[in-house]
Amino acid sequence: MSEELHGAACEASGAEGGELRAVADQFLAVLAELRATEERKRNETLGSDEFVSLAEAAEAQGRLVFRFTGLQLELARTAAERRAQGGLQQDLRLTDVQPRALDRILAAWREAQLRLEIAAPGSAEADAAADQIERLRDEYRAITASKAHDATDLATW
Repeated sequence: MSEELHGAACEASGAEGGELRAVADQFLAVLAELRATEERKRNETLGSDEFVSLAEAAEAQGRLVFRFTGLQLELARTAAERRAQGGLQQDLRLTDVQPRALDRILAAWREAQLRLEIAAPGSAEADAAADQIERLRDEYRAITASKAHDATDLATW
């Protein structure tokens, strides 16, 4: 992807930090899952099949945590650039931001999917589109999980 297109994509993503909030919410869910796996592993017999299986699951979740931290760093740096240029409120916090609406996420996802389909396999454009699809999928999951959690909270209230 060209520098100009990359910059436009970064600028357009999460206009007021919505993408970063969705990624942060999903990151917390992944961390909770990793913690739960580790807690279960602690109660298993050392060296047992279940112990090894849980260790493998924790390793996979750890890789996901690593990927999320890289994504968050990239988004944080983009937000810092936008803030320095006056593109973000000076006192805006992640807790003040709501993730983007699902229809906007799905539209951006479709666009990235189309870019992937027309890009040459293995090209920088194909790699960038695949990365954006993955980020949008994660953001979509974070929002739908949050809405499902909110609906459950309302049903039990």
